Amino acid sequence: MFNILLVILTAGMLLGLEISYFKVKKRPQRKFVFLSQVFLILLMSLVFLISNPNMPTFFVHLAFFTAILTSFIGDLFMDKKLSVTGNRLIDGIVAFSVAHAFYIIGFTLWFLQTKQLSISQQGIIVIIILGISLLAYRFTGYHFEKRELRIAGLTYSLIITTTLVAAVIVGIANRTLGRALAMIGALLFYLSDLTLAHRETKPSKINLDPFIHFSYVLGQFFLQTAIML
Repeated sequence: MFNILLVILTAGMLLGLEISYFKVKKRPQRKFVFLSQVFLILLMSLVFLISNPNMPTFFVHLAFFTAILTSFIGDLFMDKKLSVTGNRLIDGIVAFSVAHAFYIIGFTLWFLQTKQLSISQQGIIVIIILGISLLAYRFTGYHFEKRELRIAGLTYSLIITTTLVAAVIVGIANRTLGRALAMIGALLFYLSDLTLAHRETKPSKINLDPFIHFSYVLGQFFLQTAIML
């Protein structure tokens, strides 16, 4: 019951912030609302983790919590609140890559609690990941002018695609509400990342910020609540 109340409370607060996001017009205010939403999801995940130390999926949620934590750090990099290399894009790509890596670890641990894959199934998954990653790279990182950014774009495409495929595999292996939310969350996160990368490399006349914001926040919320339900 506590977990459900925590999710409902967080969802209500996120909805209130989402309304505020679309009411404010200035970019700095919208960024503050966005960061507040991600921090709220991070806080929800932390409370759940601390209050459920003996749950069977503890290490799955620990990996998910680490993912949202590093995602939040990546958001701070992208907003220039933090910096390591002086290039917010490189800092952000590294942080988000680490976040996706922890999501992949979490999904792997979650899947191994129920089923395992044969060698042939693993091979098919690798082919699917490579194919989708190349398509994603053509959509985003291919347009970077600097070679190191193109390499980073290709690497990131592989990582985010692996996260999406891992979420789908977990969802198909055992069809529950939580795993369905994980699939939807991973897809939204994936679309948000692709759109953001595309905007960074090929500026568009269309304002993509609302979609990037909404899909990212909702995706992260679904991913974090997936293990709680």
